[in-house]
Order: sequence, then C-alpha cells, then structure tokens
Amino acid sequence: MTGFPVAEDDLRALTPRDAARYLRTRGWVEGERVRYSMRWRLRLGDREHTVLLPAMTALTDYPNRMADLLQDLGQVEGRTVVSVHADMVLTDVDTQEIRTQPNTPSGTIPLLEGAAAVTRVKDLLLSAATAEVLDEPRLVLPRNKPRRAKEFLNQALLGTAKPGSYIFSVQIPVEAHPGSPSNTVVPRRTATAELPFGRRVSQRLYEAVHAARKAAMLSTESGDLAVFAEQARLGVSADLCESLAGLAGDAGNGFAITFGWSPRWSVPHTYTQPRADFSAELLPSLSGAAEMLRSDDPTPESYPQALILGPSLSLARVGTDGGHILVAAGPGTNEELRGRQIRVRLTGEQYDQAAHAHAQHHDLIFQGTVVRQWRTYEMAHPTRFVVSST
Repeated sequence: MTGFPVAEDDLRALTPRDAARYLRTRGWVEGERVRYSMRWRLRLGDREHTVLLPAMTALTDYPNRMADLLQDLGQVEGRTVVSVHADMVLTDVDTQEIRTQPNTPSGTIPLLEGAAAVTRVKDLLLSAATAEVLDEPRLVLPRNKPRRAKEFLNQALLGTAKPGSYIFSVQIPVEAHPGSPSNTVVPRRTATAELPFGRRVSQRLYEAVHAARKAAMLSTESGDLAVFAEQARLGVSADLCESLAGLAGDAGNGFAITFGWSPRWSVPHTYTQPRADFSAELLPSLSGAAEMLRSDDPTPESYPQALILGPSLSLARVGTDGGHILVAAGPGTNEELRGRQIRVRLTGEQYDQAAHAHAQHHDLIFQGTVVRQWRTYEMAHPTRFVVSST
C-alpha cells in the first residue's frame, strides 16, 4: 500500500455497503459472485466495464482489494482515486459533477471562463429549485425567484475542482429522515412531498437535464425546437437551456453532468442514466430553444418599483384622457430592463409634460411596476414621473 493516495486505515474503514451504494447510484449493476467478491457491470455506449467489490471486511487483503476497486473506478470515470473515495464516503449529500472541456491543460480553465461557468452552475441549480417550488410547467421562470429557491443556494456547496478537463463538483445536503438512524435507507415508496427539499431539487434537476438532452437530440435531427416546450412538465425552461448552453464556455466543446445520490434516500428506479452528455452538436439547439421559449412564453413577468431613465422615442395620444409613450431605458435604469424599449401609459397632464420634454429632447424618469408580456414591456401607472433637466 506504500504510495497509494488513500491511507490503508481509510480503505479498511470503507464498507462493502458504502461501496455498493456508490456503484448502484452511478448506474452499476450487481452481477455474480466471484469467490470472495461481487462482480459489478456498467455499460457505457457499446462497451461494458466490470469491477470487483470485496464482500467481506475480514479478508486479510481487504484494503488491497478496495484499492483495486477505487483504481478501476477512477479509470472508468476518468477521475483520481482520491475523488472517487471522497464521494464514496459522502453519505449526506447528493452530488453533481459538471465536466467541461476548455482549451487548456487538464485541471485548468481560463479565469474569466471559470467565473462564468460558476455563474451558470448557480443558475442551473436555481432553475431546478425554482421549478420545484412552483411545481408547474413554465417556459420562462420568473425573474424574481421564490425565497425558498434563493435560500437553497446558501445550502448548496461547491466542492474542490477535480482533474480531467475541468470538473465542477456540486454538493447538495439532504438531511436524514426524522427519527431514522444515520445508516437507514429510506425506501422508494416514500412520497415525494416527504423528501427533503435538497433531494427534490436534485431529482428535478436530473429529470430536467435529461429531458433537455433528449429534446436537443431530437431537434438537432429534425430542426424543430418545439420539442423543448413539450418537456416543460419535466422542468425544461428557457432558464435551464441558457444555463446548460453556457456551460460549454467559449470553447464550445460540449460538457457532461454526472449525478450521484446520497444513500440516505432511495431514488426512483427509472433513474438509470447517471451521466448526461451534451456534445458540441447539441449546443445550437439549446441556445435556440432558450430564445424560442422566451419569445413563446405567454406568462406575464412583473418588475415592481422599477426605475426607468431615458429619452422618449415616440408618443401617441389616446382621446382626451392621456396617452402612451415609448421610452428607451438607458443608464440609471434597473439592470434587467436596461436597453429595453418600455411603453408607459400616462394621464392627460403627464402626457402633456412628456410631450413638452420630448420636444426639448429631455430625458424622462419613471418609477412603477413594469410588466413584460411576450416581448413587450409596459408600465401602466407610474408612481413617479420626473423630467430630467440634464
């Protein structure tokens, strides 16, 4: 064991049950017994991999056999034995590993590209958490995310980056079942509503990511992006597609997401694909779907107490009761609305002021609730209206 990166005592402390849970949640299937070990199989594409899991800790060479298992898993998964061992003993968290492929040496990523990728990982988790809170199909998620979804981000952890291209490791804590010993596995019959929120988010993310991949493959073949909208019930949204497409980074070389599950809670038996691969060929479909879903979304989106500052582009009087103007939202406007053209409805007196300011080429300042419907942004009743003299 000299020189092996995992200490012999740690190998001896690793139980066959912990290793079996790790294998099972990553798609390995238990096979026949081979003397004092069990054979496990995993099919990736057209190739089948096999590993041997020692069945008894009393074996004199148990640490050596467990070391062989870790080494074999590392080769199959393209990871170090240290990272495999670390995940094998993580029992209170669900994990997602996002493997990116930047055009840099293995284990590195350009600084700005890495920062952008972390933002995309955050957005990916937030989209799943928001979809779980809303629990209804949405082509576009609300800009103002539910409080529970935002609080969830404070619980999620970003683990140590791992070699092999560049791998972001996410850990989602899943609390133990109330009153259950720490080594108890909750059966599959547990109602979804009884699952901890972290596990529900992990499951929502798994379903949404795989549904988005399926839709991307179908649309790449057919050229029809409508298949993405059909997957909204599984959590596919414009937000999710944007986050996924952004994970490819500037290189655009594709990426993969691998799901690992805490053994404290069983997962549905249909979760048979622990890894979702997004090749470079699928990225245009993801980007196109995000734009299409946003343009097709009929759900109004609200921006309370928004501040709009900019010149008027056009005016239209409606009868004697006022009219509406089109404002180019410029610097000083809320960031999410900056650069938009916003229609503002005004009373008769307000309209006269706006018309005079328009003739003098003065900027206007409005505050109130902006509502987006389709691609139109409108403020119906501004609570504040000021003509800027600068």
